[in-house]
Amino acid sequence: MLDTWDETDFAQAAGWLTGDSAAAADAAALINDRLEGLRFSSADSLTALRPAVLEPGLREDVSAAARRLVEVIQRYCWNLTDYPRELARLCGMTPHQQPFLGALAPRMERDLAGCNARPDALIRNGVPVFIEANFGAANSSPITTNALLPVYEELYGVVPTVSAMELREPFAARAELYSRICKDYGFDRRILIVGTVAEPEISSPRYFQCEADYMSRCGFESEYVELDFFSSPRGRQASSRGAVAQKHFLPEELKSLGLHAPWADLRRAHENMAWIVPDSGLSLSSKVVFAWLSKNSALLDADDAEFIEKHIPWTRFLDGGEIDFGGRVADPVELLIDFQEDMVLKPTTSFAGQGVLVGAATRAEVWREAVRGAARSGTHIVQELVRPDELVMDFYDASTKGVLRSSVSYVLGPYVVDGISAGCSVRHTVAADSGVVNHIRGASINIVL
Repeated sequence: MLDTWDETDFAQAAGWLTGDSAAAADAAALINDRLEGLRFSSADSLTALRPAVLEPGLREDVSAAARRLVEVIQRYCWNLTDYPRELARLCGMTPHQQPFLGALAPRMERDLAGCNARPDALIRNGVPVFIEANFGAANSSPITTNALLPVYEELYGVVPTVSAMELREPFAARAELYSRICKDYGFDRRILIVGTVAEPEISSPRYFQCEADYMSRCGFESEYVELDFFSSPRGRQASSRGAVAQKHFLPEELKSLGLHAPWADLRRAHENMAWIVPDSGLSLSSKVVFAWLSKNSALLDADDAEFIEKHIPWTRFLDGGEIDFGGRVADPVELLIDFQEDMVLKPTTSFAGQGVLVGAATRAEVWREAVRGAARSGTHIVQELVRPDELVMDFYDASTKGVLRSSVSYVLGPYVVDGISAGCSVRHTVAADSGVVNHIRGASINIVL
């Protein structure tokens, strides 16, 4: 079994492990209380009672492979071009998605593009396999991790052990990153956490404030500000001085939601501040990059090619030409219809699982139409479906007032900040009818020890 919770000493501190429903209810109440206003559980009745626990050797393998993947992606992409705008073009990005590209100094856009990464991983036959990588700070895993660690320590005495090249959690690694940036660029130790509670998935300012408070405890002058802050006199003054801004929003997502943002003022603020992560990071996140690595592994050195073969599934960009799979070379529509059960179709630059179709979870007629459209559009990749090792988790089910132990669909999210591993999250759900696992579609956000 992938999860080793039952074998740990701290599992014995969980009274619900022996069927004590009252202990489970108390634990769930404490967890939900401490994570109020944060993204933790989308299910109304189910509360995850504990972290996922991997065998220590496997946990270290996940972290080491994630660090290597982040390094390989950056090296491959910046070997293609020195220029962020050209990389954006090659990756199929648009100005609509990257409105601030070019506003930062060129050195900063390259230096910071890969500084905050969360690859998505599954475990297949005991080996971490990465299905994509996200370079950015606009996700909730670090926030949830920071809130959950002390709760699990209080409930079960859980204290994460960390190895070399690893820190306890993303916030700790970000504090070191921010210190480096301030030193390298001659900035004062000032941090702005930039986001908006107008996003429908964010219910409380606490979602942003917790990182601002953490950085204040680390000796930074730190605060959370809304987007319109940069339109105010104080915001214009702040953005004229060197500082670090943690960008907790995606421009494309705000636009798709119809939310107002002072785009001109935000772009002006990019000119004198270090934004984590700049828009150049979105190019590294493009799923085209995985297609490049998978198809062109022969162009890599032997060590990198072996790594890609082991840790990235077969991935191809649908550019109108024939593709190869399973020993066949054929028209993509024909091939993907024949191998529907083994394929995942993804838009190259989507976020939060939008537009992703898992062949095995899609009706044949819907799949055929989607494949034909993708082949014409030149905006999709296709990836071999990774069938992962089983993960079992424990939940308190408020509807039955009991403990539910269930196999879950999951995606691991090892965090890599400035080349350092910084904890690992997991998105998991008991039911994933679409085959896509994320918080918007009902997954809980948890941590991995």
